Amino acid sequence: MTVESLLKEVVLLTESEGLMKGCEILLEVDDTPLSVSIDVKQIKQVILNMVKNAMDAIEEVGEEHTGMIRIKTATENNFVQITIADNGRGMDHNTLVRLFDPFFTTKESGTGLGLSVSYRIIKNHGGTISVDSQKGEGTSFMIKLPLVF
Repeated sequence: MTVESLLKEVVLLTESEGLMKGCEILLEVDDTPLSVSIDVKQIKQVILNMVKNAMDAIEEVGEEHTGMIRIKTATENNFVQITIADNGRGMDHNTLVRLFDPFFTTKESGTGLGLSVSYRIIKNHGGTISVDSQKGEGTSFMIKLPLVF
């Protein structure tokens, strides 16, 4: 499966929820189809989790804030990098260092398993997942997966 078709599917699944939460989802993908050998269901779940987390972070900023989630792809060596960036509330250092720990959550109704499971799924696919966040400015998740040639 190509990365582009997977991401388009995720955008279709989340677009209407995003609009209800005052959130626009932009997809910026390369013209070249990028193929990866993945368990589509698992990777789709990871991307959906990231997009839903981004929506929650934007929702917490408030009504007058126009939410923006950018999903884009880039190639680096033999990897595709999928970046999911939002302009939500961002995270402080203490949250960032514990982000992928099982059962760590900042949400009232969260289980704290979404990101730790996502981390393990990406690792099992030979990839990496990293995060960059500034309090009050937003968060970017970078997922790298090996390309298939």
